[in-house]
Amino acid sequence: MIVWCFGVGFFDKFNFVWFLLAFIVGIVLCYPESLLSLWSSLPRFTRWLAIIVILVGVGAIVHTILPLLHFKPAKPHTAGLEVKWSQLLSTLSGRAVAAFIFGNGSGIIPHVPLWLIVTDSCLGLVCLFSPTSDSGARENRKNGLFCLLVGFLIFTQIAITPQAGGPHHYSMIFPFPLLAFAFLAKSLYSHATTKTLQRVAAAVLGSAAMCIFLVNGHNTAAYLSHFRTNVRYNPRWSPEIYSLSEYVNKHGFEANRIISADWGLHNQLHACAQQTSAADAGFVAPIQAAWSKDSTGAKHNAAAHFSRG
Repeated sequence: MIVWCFGVGFFDKFNFVWFLLAFIVGIVLCYPESLLSLWSSLPRFTRWLAIIVILVGVGAIVHTILPLLHFKPAKPHTAGLEVKWSQLLSTLSGRAVAAFIFGNGSGIIPHVPLWLIVTDSCLGLVCLFSPTSDSGARENRKNGLFCLLVGFLIFTQIAITPQAGGPHHYSMIFPFPLLAFAFLAKSLYSHATTKTLQRVAAAVLGSAAMCIFLVNGHNTAAYLSHFRTNVRYNPRWSPEIYSLSEYVNKHGFEANRIISADWGLHNQLHACAQQTSAADAGFVAPIQAAWSKDSTGAKHNAAAHFSRG
């Protein structure tokens, strides 16, 4: 799952860094014994190689992210923590995604994410301060706290990043509250020492899980209904994309490199392009939009991001 999450994070520089840092901190805090055991079992050469790889990775992250943080967006993000929290809850419920794609998020119940996070927090506190000798319960507690911590760290990094915002960022947190609930609920169930307590825990936690399932099922149906009923939704790309793609396929061989300053435009052109043209297509983050025309460093910045062809 960790490798899959890293792969998903690669589509955006910030997303990858958020995933990487959150998982590293979560693993160090939640699985220190396993980490130390793995480290002590490695040969000395492998340890040094791991240290070198980590240092190179940190350097690559700093080299990639610092230029993006240096350039200010054309429209500064002034949203406060309360607004970003509201955007997170709206994204987790599916309303923000529906509004972003279809222009209408009506019909989606938005209340479950808040209560799910509150429930996860309460379950985490109960499991954290309830000692148990059951190894399975301890392992589930670790996994649940790990999911909670990773989700919290990703949201914190989004909140403090000026360029962050939108459903495409907050949706990264989507699975972690659900996974945390599953692990912590199972751990709490294992804590029950009598049949009566186990039945009560099963009834309460099972009812909560059923409510989550029913609401998510309703929201999914409401989301999918927009494909049939929403007149604003058009499954076709812009007609300009097809004409531009036709031009690129016809004249793209005349250029050494095809640069796109917009990732959405780049993805569509890449999908419509011929194989030879697609291999030469590249995406450059749109930080050049903030460059002032009369800036003394504008030419230097442009030369650093656009290759000569």
